[in-house]
Amino acid sequence: RRSFDLTSGKASYSTASLADGTHKLSATFVPADSASYVGSKSSVHSLKINAHPTVTSLKTSKANITKGQKLTLTAQEKPAAAGSVKFYDGGKRLATVKVSKGSALFITTALTVGNHSLKATFVPSSTVADAASTSKVVKVKVAK
Repeated sequence: RRSFDLTSGKASYSTASLADGTHKLSATFVPADSASYVGSKSSVHSLKINAHPTVTSLKTSKANITKGQKLTLTAQEKPAAAGSVKFYDGGKRLATVKVSKGSALFITTALTVGNHSLKATFVPSSTVADAASTSKVVKVKVAK
């Protein structure tokens, strides 16, 4: 609750600190002179605030490797945001790595022979400030 003085019959307020989500807003007029004026209350208005969108991209060190060879996966988060990245091979989670300076790095030698569909999903530390996002799939082939 906040109080504001009326100027020419109007009061206004602005803020940049509302969290993500739906907020119920209303105004109540409390007259300084209750003998001359009657108090009133506005109807409730809903305001939806969305978290900042993010974009996750994924790059691999190689598109083709042999079994047991090291593969580096690098996820970039834009804009840089606090959180972690979950690396996936299809529906199987490979690792969860904390984002540092807008990127997360995962190195593996455990991919099996065959075709792999890799992706990275950003999970923000605060869903109030930032939204989750998932990269496009990157294909990697592992040979014997």
